[in-house]
Amino acid sequence: ALNLSLHEHCGDIIEATRSGAAVDTTLAQVYAEGTRRHDDGIRSVIDKLQAAGALRADLEPTQAVGLLSALCSAEAFAELPRRHGWTLKDCETWTLEALCRLLLRPIATRGLVKHPPTAP
Repeated sequence: ALNLSLHEHCGDIIEATRSGAAVDTTLAQVYAEGTRRHDDGIRSVIDKLQAAGALRADLEPTQAVGLLSALCSAEAFAELPRRHGWTLKDCETWTLEALCRLLLRPIATRGLVKHPPTAP
């Protein structure tokens, strides 16, 4: 929901800043700071998932950060609607489903589901 809201309300500003960063040093600094903050937030989410034992066992935290960062990037949320006709809601739904498959262990392997003991 956060990604959807961000891109619904600020996507044009993010895109203008990203585009202007190529030719204006002040905009480049603003965009770099925004990207740094985004990356910090992504690392924090992955750290929490790892601490909870929710990350897939075959996935390194740095790989998880890359996946989450790429799929939640301003560029992805700008390209999918512009080039492929997706709605922002479609982007959010697909991103959430894809990230769950790519990043998370199945619930049963996270220790969250307690199975009843089997009869002897």
